[in-house]
Amino acid sequence: MKFLKFISAFAFLFLIENACAQTKIGIIDTSKITEKSTAYTEASKLVGNEIKNYDESVTQVGKSFSKKVEDLEKKKNVMSSKEYNRKRDELAKEEEELQKKFYDQRVKIDKKVHNINQILDDNLKKIVNVLAKEKNITIIFNKAATLYSDDSIDITDDIITKLNKELKSIDINLPQNKSSDSK
Repeated sequence: MKFLKFISAFAFLFLIENACAQTKIGIIDTSKITEKSTAYTEASKLVGNEIKNYDESVTQVGKSFSKKVEDLEKKKNVMSSKEYNRKRDELAKEEEELQKKFYDQRVKIDKKVHNINQILDDNLKKIVNVLAKEKNITIIFNKAATLYSDDSIDITDDIITKLNKELKSIDINLPQNKSSDSK
């Protein structure tokens, strides 16, 4: 019985060793890919400018609104309580409208960021699959998730070259609608 267990264990180890010998591993550095992808960096700059403009607009409108509130408080003792309450209600309504406006703008910007990342991710998956088949790579890991990898198995530069050839630009104004693609 012990001999049978020994033979089984030996056969199992032999199979594992054989399977590992046929496994070819690749590594990609996704940080470097996003940094070197021309389409991604250009789209990110455009959205970055939108975020900067949004932040400046929020700051400017916020200061203007705060001034209105200050002015109302300064006039509080000169106004009738009815007029003060009416103006205060108007400001509360204006504040609510401004918050909604800026929230909606931020949601649009966030959707653009998500769209850019989704387009890059979709293209990256396709290119990784093609390159893995071309180079007979069995498994590809992200460099960020590994403690050590030899540079000889790094295919990041090949991925970047293919990505820059295939993905010339990303239109930040055209969201990908996957539900309409499947119909």
